Amino acid sequence: MRHSETRRGLAGVTLAAVVAALAVVAGASAARTANPPANAAAPVISGTARQGQTLKADSGSWGGDTPITFSYQWKRCNAAGASCTNLIGASSQTYVLVAGDVGRTVRVNVTAKNSAGAAAALSNPTGVVADFGSAPAATKQPDPSGTAVEGNTITVDNGAWAGTTPITYTFHWQRCTAVNPTCKDISGATGQSYKIAAADVGSKLRAVVTASNAAGKGTVGSNLTDVVQQKGAPPVNKALPIVIGTAALGQTLTTSPGVWVGADEKGYAFQWRRCNAGGSGCAEIPSATTLTYVVGQADVGMTLRSKVTAKNANGTTTATSVAVNVRSSGGGGGSCDKISVGGGKVSVPVTCLTPRPDHLLIDGVKFDPSPFGNPGGAVTIRVHVINEGTNQVVRGALVYVTPLPYNWAKASAELPTGTDGWVSIQIQTAKELPHSGALVMQVRARGTGTSEVDILGGISTRRLVQVTLK
Repeated sequence: MRHSETRRGLAGVTLAAVVAALAVVAGASAARTANPPANAAAPVISGTARQGQTLKADSGSWGGDTPITFSYQWKRCNAAGASCTNLIGASSQTYVLVAGDVGRTVRVNVTAKNSAGAAAALSNPTGVVADFGSAPAATKQPDPSGTAVEGNTITVDNGAWAGTTPITYTFHWQRCTAVNPTCKDISGATGQSYKIAAADVGSKLRAVVTASNAAGKGTVGSNLTDVVQQKGAPPVNKALPIVIGTAALGQTLTTSPGVWVGADEKGYAFQWRRCNAGGSGCAEIPSATTLTYVVGQADVGMTLRSKVTAKNANGTTTATSVAVNVRSSGGGGGSCDKISVGGGKVSVPVTCLTPRPDHLLIDGVKFDPSPFGNPGGAVTIRVHVINEGTNQVVRGALVYVTPLPYNWAKASAELPTGTDGWVSIQIQTAKELPHSGALVMQVRARGTGTSEVDILGGISTRRLVQVTLK
């Protein structure tokens, strides 16, 4: 409202009415800040990996404003847990294994949503699914124990298995890439324990456990270790701490320490910091040195970060969470606040952009894997959306992917970008996909809504991209 309009509107109005109106405006402003979901721990599948058995997924652990709702999509993968495809209709928290799953593994993708946005997290694969017989079937993934540091020895347990006894076990250790893990056998590493070598530094490790009885065999890969750290180094942070809970007056926030390599599990120290609305200019909050923090009046209109310090015998390392905006109450509402995402860039919601001058631009596209060579499998496309000509990444922009020609792959669902402006979308390809050339895709990003301006014009944008086929 313009100042001249404000002065005209106040004529003849009582003081009480003015105070009430200002309270409404202040409440609306306080409700504008929001924090989308952020995953702190991946979903976990429980149940027996055998045809006819029921698997159940938990949602994992999430930060962000509450309430958070969850949706589920089960996927069938190869025996190594890769080349996954969506199971049609398998979108509840439980899934009953069928004949088509035998000899394969199963994973679940959990999507978390709140008033600020959405994010997804993928579980580890189950063991290889056994048939109705009494051959061993994994009911719990094996876990490696020990610190992932060069020169240390790590040991894997057997996991848990169903099947006719006695059951015997063999092991083979694998070295895996740190990102989107791809694993290869380590020559000669066939014991239940393994001494970490210099060649393992920067990788993750796992053991493939094979259980055998008179009826057959079952195989499952263990959970992954942390990224192997070089001997004699201080702790290394691999994923920032996350603030869990609703950042509102009177609410309790909790710090998830993040992911560390080489840290003493009992060696974490915490320090909460109060920052300006842009997430900078931070100062430590006196005595706020525990895992949790109760939001106070001084925090309203500011942002909060949690600083975590990890230590080991070689030194200490600190890492600080992304800033969360603090509102005066837990109520919902849109947010036009700018959130710092580093590198001199800020995140803005698509709902707060105005067509002309604002215009969306798809400035980043990544494929995984690339080149792609698995007809009938899924390729992941990551799309980054910005406000053209600015330092703003855009959250909540709806992204849709249409493969060309249509009979080579299926169009995607329309998914929103996250706080960092990125969204990951899986494209299911057909078995008719050729082994050479390229798969072309049209990527569209738009604002929310159903009007012609939202979908076809205004701030929407399109881009043709392609992934090489092999």
